[in-house]
Amino acid sequence: MKHIKAIILMLLTSVICFTSFSVYAETNTLKASILNDYSFDGNSISEYAEDSVNTILDTTASTNFIANEINFDDTTFNKGISDLQSGNIDFLCMVPASDAFLAYVDYTSSPIATGFLGLYTTDYKQLYFEEFDTFNQIKIGLLKNSYIEKILSDFSAANNFTYIPVYYDTVDDMLNAVKNNLIDAIFTPTTNNPDGLKLIAKGGKLDYYCAVKKGNTNLLTKLNSAINQYKIQNPFYLSMEYTKLFKRPYSNSIGYTKEEQTAKKNHPKLRILAPDNNYPSSYYDKDTGEYNGIYEDIIKKVADNAGFEIEFISYDQSEMSMNGIVMGKADIILTVSGSKQGLTTATLPYTKVSYLPLVKKDTNIFEDSEIHVGILADDSWITDYLDDKYKQWSVEKYSSIDSLLTAVENDTVSAVLVSSTDLQTKTSLIAHPKLSILQDFDVEVPASIGVSNLTCNQHIVSLLNKTIQNVTLTNSELERKVYTLNHIYVPTVKDMLKTAMDIYNIACYNRDDRIHKMA
Repeated sequence: MKHIKAIILMLLTSVICFTSFSVYAETNTLKASILNDYSFDGNSISEYAEDSVNTILDTTASTNFIANEINFDDTTFNKGISDLQSGNIDFLCMVPASDAFLAYVDYTSSPIATGFLGLYTTDYKQLYFEEFDTFNQIKIGLLKNSYIEKILSDFSAANNFTYIPVYYDTVDDMLNAVKNNLIDAIFTPTTNNPDGLKLIAKGGKLDYYCAVKKGNTNLLTKLNSAINQYKIQNPFYLSMEYTKLFKRPYSNSIGYTKEEQTAKKNHPKLRILAPDNNYPSSYYDKDTGEYNGIYEDIIKKVADNAGFEIEFISYDQSEMSMNGIVMGKADIILTVSGSKQGLTTATLPYTKVSYLPLVKKDTNIFEDSEIHVGILADDSWITDYLDDKYKQWSVEKYSSIDSLLTAVENDTVSAVLVSSTDLQTKTSLIAHPKLSILQDFDVEVPASIGVSNLTCNQHIVSLLNKTIQNVTLTNSELERKVYTLNHIYVPTVKDMLKTAMDIYNIACYNRDDRIHKMA
């Protein structure tokens, strides 16, 4: 009997515990709606909102547990407020600070995310980037009960133009209106360039908050505590996903002037001269039939962001690149260090390449010395920079690494300049027995795109510059890419034999050097 009672007691305890756990689990599942009423193809913040909220709550759960699960869905202004008031949801995400919400919600003390706003119109509309004197009395589409209208009002006042607001029930109605020429533009939070529309003004930054039903201090306190704890742990939390999902696409959104749009329309494709055998910077992949490389990746992004088609043209020798420009067969040289003889205009640099001086061991020269310097013919693109920065130097070109190294070994030149990327990828430069890298200085050469003055005008240069500044590589990033690509490469038997011979020669040199010193 005692055993039966014990079993019954255990069963009752299990039922009570299970029931308590079920209630606990149910009460700790929250419902949140993402205010995403300006969502359309290529312009949604749902993923960003879920990532931001879940990251904050998961990271702080051990000390500030709020919920074991949050169910998200998208909503609009009216539905979101209605669901919050009726208790269908527990809180709203991605709510801008606006008077439109103040009667219904309490905001968290700090934002959970940051985005941007833009003014957009159709490609055929005669409105151009930040030409505000032409914006007066344009019709601008907004959603009804728009929480961003105050921002638009302040923006127009700051830029001295007036507008006529036109209100719509849905974002689809608003988009159809601008595409059918019923209004002139739309003002919207943005993640990317909306399809079929062009940017005519950047409207500034927009902070997003969580918001609870007015008076729900219990949940608000918990959310504030989680956000504040997360800020302490990650002071730059708004800069992480925000940079990837908002800032970079927003920065890359190109606003065309009238002249730039005309130039792009008249010259939609850029023909680009590119080396085909300079792995990993620029090379032709015979297996895929495509041009690849670190520099190609950059120019592809630049051209895509600026709206150009591209065609790569191969050249085998550096001198041929300028011939291609002179003969009008090409519009772009992939890598230059300055404008050339009035034939090309250099864009802003997209990276910098470090060149290190190699000299004979126990030799010392200085940056301001009058010296004779050797470079590879493949590096001829740096001569414009050298001629401008180091006027006291004379420069000689060599066709191969071996001839370049022989020149400095035989004192034909005082030093040779070798790029840090070549030092990583060319085995004959590694631990050379007779040469050393000069520690006193190095040469950082800015790498730009050379635009033909014969086939392109300055408005094309301007368009390229607008995108280059957002896809630049620092020198350290460039070298990391080279290192990664070089170490993915599987060496051939020839490479391994060459490396073995280099190591043997170094060992022989060191042995002979020791014998000579002992004698």
